[in-house]
Amino acid sequence: MSGGSLLRLFQSEYFDAHLHMHYLLRMEQSGVQDYLVNELYKMTDDDIDFYLPQLCQIALLRYDKSSLHRFLLDKAAGSMPFALKIHWLVQSLVEDKSPELYESAMAMLILCEAASVNSAPSRADPPRIERTVRSSSDPDLQSQLPNRQSSEEDADGPEAQRQMSAERGERRRSRTPGAPMKSREPRHPDAPPTPSSDRGVDFRFGLDTEAEADAEREAKVFDPPPRTQEVEEKTEAQPEEVEEKTVAQPEEDKVDSSLSEVEALRAAAVRHLLALEESFTPAARAQALGGMPNFPNPFAHLGQPVAFAKMTEADEDGPDSQQIRQGLMMKWRCDYFTTQNQLVSLIMRLSVSLAALTEKSERKAALKSTLVLLNRWLLDRRLSMAASGEGPLFLLGVHIPLWRSYDSLHQMLHIHVEHCRIFSSATRAPFVLVFESANLDEAPEDRVDAAKEEASATGAMHQALLHKPITARLRKPTWDRLANCVANELRSIQNRGRGEEEDEKDTGDDDDGYSSERQRLSDEDWQGRLHRLIKEVTPEHWCNYVSTAAPGCEPRTPSSSSTSKGPLSGGQQRDSVDGTDDSGAGRKLHARAEARKRKELALQTRDAIWGESWQEKTKRIRKRSPYRHYASWSLNAMMVKGGDDLRQELLASQIIEQFSAIFQEAGLPLWLKATKVLVTSSTAGFLEFIHDSISVDAMKKLYPGKTLAEIFKVAFADKPFEAKKNFIESSAAYSLVVYFLQVKDRHNGNLMMLTSGHVVHIDFGFMLSNSPGGNMAFENSPFKLTQEFLDVMDGECSEQYEYFRTLLIRGFLESRKHMERIILQVRMMLTGSKMPCFREGPDFVLQTLQDRFFANLTEEACIEKVVELIDTSVNNWRTIQYDNYQRLVNGIL
Repeated sequence: MSGGSLLRLFQSEYFDAHLHMHYLLRMEQSGVQDYLVNELYKMTDDDIDFYLPQLCQIALLRYDKSSLHRFLLDKAAGSMPFALKIHWLVQSLVEDKSPELYESAMAMLILCEAASVNSAPSRADPPRIERTVRSSSDPDLQSQLPNRQSSEEDADGPEAQRQMSAERGERRRSRTPGAPMKSREPRHPDAPPTPSSDRGVDFRFGLDTEAEADAEREAKVFDPPPRTQEVEEKTEAQPEEVEEKTVAQPEEDKVDSSLSEVEALRAAAVRHLLALEESFTPAARAQALGGMPNFPNPFAHLGQPVAFAKMTEADEDGPDSQQIRQGLMMKWRCDYFTTQNQLVSLIMRLSVSLAALTEKSERKAALKSTLVLLNRWLLDRRLSMAASGEGPLFLLGVHIPLWRSYDSLHQMLHIHVEHCRIFSSATRAPFVLVFESANLDEAPEDRVDAAKEEASATGAMHQALLHKPITARLRKPTWDRLANCVANELRSIQNRGRGEEEDEKDTGDDDDGYSSERQRLSDEDWQGRLHRLIKEVTPEHWCNYVSTAAPGCEPRTPSSSSTSKGPLSGGQQRDSVDGTDDSGAGRKLHARAEARKRKELALQTRDAIWGESWQEKTKRIRKRSPYRHYASWSLNAMMVKGGDDLRQELLASQIIEQFSAIFQEAGLPLWLKATKVLVTSSTAGFLEFIHDSISVDAMKKLYPGKTLAEIFKVAFADKPFEAKKNFIESSAAYSLVVYFLQVKDRHNGNLMMLTSGHVVHIDFGFMLSNSPGGNMAFENSPFKLTQEFLDVMDGECSEQYEYFRTLLIRGFLESRKHMERIILQVRMMLTGSKMPCFREGPDFVLQTLQDRFFANLTEEACIEKVVELIDTSVNNWRTIQYDNYQRLVNGIL
């Protein structure tokens, strides 16, 4: 293809994210490569985040030939979540010690740390052209563009909105992508030395004062109140002394004296916090709170939670106060980056330590004791945030950036230990982490539903706060709100410690409570209340405070009706009721009574199987949370997996998301669930927890002797058609994924059933070219289709089974049209990767993957092949024997 033709293609509306990645991989010429890297600045953050593992892999392979690694460093400089994700992905490649990537990965690791600390805004940030996540033809994603553009209009102004709404063919080509690289990223080998874990990163490196000045004018989130020259001197006095001096002051100095009193009280509270913190060693804190020996101690691992407050007590009103605050902001970024890594390390060490325990009760006790310590560390951190009143707050908290919508400004608030549970495993101890999070930088007037926040608006706020050249005092509404929440939380803990009843005057509906909270914030001095409350705390009380959930947040106890496990526990449900009237009216009444009975029994059965729904649990916990009035509040659940390499899970999740986009674009009712995956090293990571789900194995163990079809029939007796439809559409979609990726180890412990009837496959540790049992490839069926699944579809002669076959054939033909979109994800990861799924080599993996699409056959011949695959899978002998083996050896039904 000629250069002119390529340029027309690159500028056309058909040049979506997939084509961009395709040509970025294929076209290695320096001019084309630089142009494509330049165009990455226009791509949405969602697309960059989706392709981030592939971009990191290619950037390291072409470290000396392409500027792709510089683009990634720019992303790291502009976003802490991106910086952490890039750091962890590159770190996992360093740990692989692959000869093709090791040197460049080490250099990239150093530069990524420096970029995150020396963060500076781009002087001429390129306007981004909106594209769909995976394809420009996705109607569901395209429908979201007007709202996203509206959010960006608010953030960037009318001129930016006009640029964003322009067609791709008319977009501006003359701007420079990003700030000059030299201000943020020195070329290897002149990179700064590797920072030690103790001192962090040298935050003086690469300061860009002009860019910081621009950011200071643009970032208006924090406006420090007017400060007087006498404030610092009066801060040293006790509040009582300040009050006496205020009486004797002239009338015109009353404002200054009031401010001095507030500052003095704040400084005294901060000093008291520091004194309380320093009066106990980390070991003493852990012992007092019931921490178990030989398990991670957050106070030792993460450092003192109020240590940052010591820095804010410097001379902020001296001649060099501006420089002090600039250095303080960079120190905060450095500490945030370091603390995030330490938090992940602590959680993964906990997972590994739990695996060393054999008894389930010991594992539960150890998990609870460590999470209680972490909760106390989080409480101390929030307490010091509210006491000092310095921002931005997100840099002082901790967060696990698993979800893009919560990546930028959310921080972890409280871990609900009572809802965290460990999964049984012989060699590992994965557990579910359930915690509240919110954006504490959110002001009371910013009432936006966090679930509907546009990524562009959140990203703009993150940029403004991250690039604020100096730290600043929080705005009063933001500070008051945080002080109110922390004061209520602290008072509640004190009351529970004394055995007093919980104050329930403000546990009503969130909407009503929100208005009343704003009224209280304007009527009461919450900062002063908190500062006085802190000063009342004695060292003895301080050491023994335990941050526990408020009453009402504990796991709900199943009702007596649901504990009977529904009608399945006492035999089959009767089909009729004795003594009914044979008349027409009688039959109608009888039918209605039967319908009501089936619905009640179905609800009881579902409650016995799945328990409380995630939506009900979230509503109940939010009602009792001190931070419920934050519009961004959310309850999160994720799976912690220490000792597992989740990069293969991440690749599978990407491909599943591509399949889902392909089916949606074609209008096919095939259903897939792509879970989010966060890789933190070559042996650790986080997985999105699937809400309202239970494994088929666990479901069958609840009702011994009952088949899956019998359980399914009773559990969904009130909506049989909808549940069977969901079951068939998800089973057909996952059958295609299992076939194309050759996913193995498909026992019933790896198949999840949702409360809607959908089926979700988990655990993609064996796919493409590796299999269980030392790669013996015992499972050779295209996909799993045993009799118990056929029975749910009412057998092979039913209309439901024909619907399943039709969906599978149509989904196969549609996937074949977009074969390259699936293969590209794998192709970009092959070179230099040590993932087990590539054990047979790049050529074998690519060739066999392409062959499974039957691309060389006509459509009619392809349909015949698909029918053969279905027939081969029905009650496949090897699939049945593998299930028998799992039942006998591992007890999986």
